[in-house]
Amino acid sequence: MKIFQCKNCYLPVFFDNYGCEKCGSSLGYLDVTHQIYALNPYHKEWEIDGHSYVYCKNKSHGVCNGLVSKENAHGYCTSCRLNRTIPDITLPENYEYWKQMELAKRRLVYSLQQLALPVVSKLDNAQRGLCFDFLSKEVAEAKGENVMTGHANGVITILLAEADSVTREKMRKTLNEHYRTLIGHFRHEVGHYYWDLIVASQPAWLEQFRNIFGDERQPYTEALRQHYNNGAPTHWKQSYISAYA
Repeated sequence: MKIFQCKNCYLPVFFDNYGCEKCGSSLGYLDVTHQIYALNPYHKEWEIDGHSYVYCKNKSHGVCNGLVSKENAHGYCTSCRLNRTIPDITLPENYEYWKQMELAKRRLVYSLQQLALPVVSKLDNAQRGLCFDFLSKEVAEAKGENVMTGHANGVITILLAEADSVTREKMRKTLNEHYRTLIGHFRHEVGHYYWDLIVASQPAWLEQFRNIFGDERQPYTEALRQHYNNGAPTHWKQSYISAYA
């Protein structure tokens, strides 16, 4: 993640900072320009290139320093606008997990925008948009529902337990994974979304993909069974980035 500067005193500041420790300015991130802006703490609005901006509504929860146009009807930044379901944050444990989710998602959105990929909420485009459900497995099971981390038609579900570092590390060891992080889940699942949005819908790109990576139409359940029962082929390093791949 890039290190920014306070535009008032030029002290190095970080992506999630709300205030400058040197000059006391309030800090806000504007994804339109990919910059952090400074504001006199006695003021409530940023004036940037002739437009007025205020903090995202989730700033009140301490999970976002994003800026939104004062004219924005819903009041949420690009990242927070992607939320469809969040946990009951009146429960202290849930709040801490949700905070970690938001920090990871904001970094994901930052990188997607740096790559010039479209980031559109499903709340604004039901057919082609993206949204996130942060769900508790325990709450779902109590309702007789079975949920798991995954992607389906632009909806990315992340289990709340993934924000618990102890639980996540246990799962990493159980599944014999070298890498398992919260932001890793976001990146993995959003890859499925962009596959559907960009690659699968373009016949020429789809053909190139299959020539390089193989036919994705092969049964996934069978591939999983082979992987967990037999492991990867002996010479997998010559063609794949990981044993799982």
